[in-house]
Amino acid sequence: MHTFNLFDSVKLKTAISSETSIENTIISPETPGAIVEILDDNAYMVEFFGGWLKYDEDSALISAKPSEYGAFRETLDVSFVTSEQLVLLQPASETVGRKTQLFALIEQLPASLVAEVADFAEFLLEKQQRTSVAYS
Repeated sequence: MHTFNLFDSVKLKTAISSETSIENTIISPETPGAIVEILDDNAYMVEFFGGWLKYDEDSALISAKPSEYGAFRETLDVSFVTSEQLVLLQPASETVGRKTQLFALIEQLPASLVAEVADFAEFLLEKQQRTSVAYS
């Protein structure tokens, strides 16, 4: 059993029937997605993606290339899956920035430790500000 992390890029091993959409949607194997919630060691909420889209000048959705300004991935579905249904494509550490990773970690901490992280972040900010003033 593989344990996944928040924001890991994953794909399905086999097709699944969506339980969360209004329509009965089948999400095919190889469909890319991202872990958006960790429910326990073996259960995840995954957002699955389709093609690239953007809004045109009339606010209509049209197909797009990933490099086009305003392009985004279509969300096909958000489904509950287990680790046995997923394959890791790319770990979150390679796909999201450090601030996003830090936010995900903070979300898992109890309030008392979040306060300690906030205190440390304020200390680092003050230290950085003192250093930049000294070199000005």
